[in-house]
Amino acid sequence: MNHKILWAIFSSYLLALAIFADAHNYETPISDCCKIPGSSPGWKNELHKLTYSNINPLRVDKLISTAQECCQACVENQDCVQWSFGQNICLLVGNSLLGQELTNNGKLPLQTCDLPTGPPTKGPDAGIIRCSDGCKSKSHKF
Repeated sequence: MNHKILWAIFSSYLLALAIFADAHNYETPISDCCKIPGSSPGWKNELHKLTYSNINPLRVDKLISTAQECCQACVENQDCVQWSFGQNICLLVGNSLLGQELTNNGKLPLQTCDLPTGPPTKGPDAGIIRCSDGCKSKSHKF
């Protein structure tokens, strides 16, 4: 075969591949929990209140650049119950608390989901994902 014909066939395959790849979005889709600030079920800008002495951070990430990405990171981490984003830092929080001296009226140790809720203290963006009042609770469909 002629060199020009082979080049034309190869070029057409590359063009077809580029069109195919561009037509498909390979990014992770954003969960319904994290689509709209302040109103999505996992982004209500409310947290179960923690102090820094009992917080159990699963991950502190300075590479996550938006609150929506931080929320999505919590959705994707099965151990994450809530998240907050402020000062360009994403904090994912687990359910167990450090310092098990905190108890529920002398019964079981308290967990993050047992604490009262309120607005976040380190920035405006936060959400509850896996507690009974969160996005991935049994009462929410998603």
